[in-house]
Amino acid sequence: MNIGIFLNLDNNKSLLCVDKLVHISKKLKNINIFLEIYFFNKYKDLNNLFFIKSTKEILKLSDILFVVGGDGTILKYSKIIYKHKKLILGINTGRVGFITSIKAKDIKPNFFDLINNYVLDSRMTICAKSEFYSVDFALNDIVLTRTLDSQIVDFEILKNNKKICEYRADGVIISTPTGSTAYSLSAGGPIIDLNLDCVVITPICANNSMSRSLVLSLTSIIEINYILRTNSKICILSDGQKILESEVSANIKIKKNVERINLIKILKNV
Repeated sequence: MNIGIFLNLDNNKSLLCVDKLVHISKKLKNINIFLEIYFFNKYKDLNNLFFIKSTKEILKLSDILFVVGGDGTILKYSKIIYKHKKLILGINTGRVGFITSIKAKDIKPNFFDLINNYVLDSRMTICAKSEFYSVDFALNDIVLTRTLDSQIVDFEILKNNKKICEYRADGVIISTPTGSTAYSLSAGGPIIDLNLDCVVITPICANNSMSRSLVLSLTSIIEINYILRTNSKICILSDGQKILESEVSANIKIKKNVERINLIKILKNV
């Protein structure tokens, strides 16, 4: 089995976890590990390790990707892994770990015998498109929010071309069921069953205290109009990463991606 490892290099717990995985794997003949070139000097004497300069090459060579870190690390790498249709095993060395499968402290010497015994945890992802830009992938959420020096924004939510809600707010969070436990939850949104194909639209600091989240099926046509005031800007983010800032009011359409991203859950206790 070929296993690629991605991690947060700034997290010492992640580095220790990789070290643990490497030393377990060196005793096995059927496991090859692909690591970033960063690790060459540390592990160059081990025969089952290969050091790769390109992230895309690691993806190409690997059967499964271990992503070591917190949920933020998985979100960072999920877009490129999704494009290559690879399986992800999340190993948590962060604080929360809603997306990760196991904790690093639970990895034992028989760990590599157990990774063949898993189920797929298939997650829906979303995309968005306007006349000015597109967001092709979000596992957690797409966020539209005013910049710090901008005024409050008017949002219109449309379902099947009919306006169903208005918000005057600092922004809106368009969340998947996966992301419903993240930013959307902290803004007052509900937790959604992972098996549902829907989005949660949650206002950020709405002017009307009675404004509530909307849960909308993705079998509908979902659109958001946002109207900016003079000298104001809006920032568009996908999974916490800034896509762009814009001074132009626009309409965006929200859709689910055809392909789902596949996380794996180990069945046996590790």
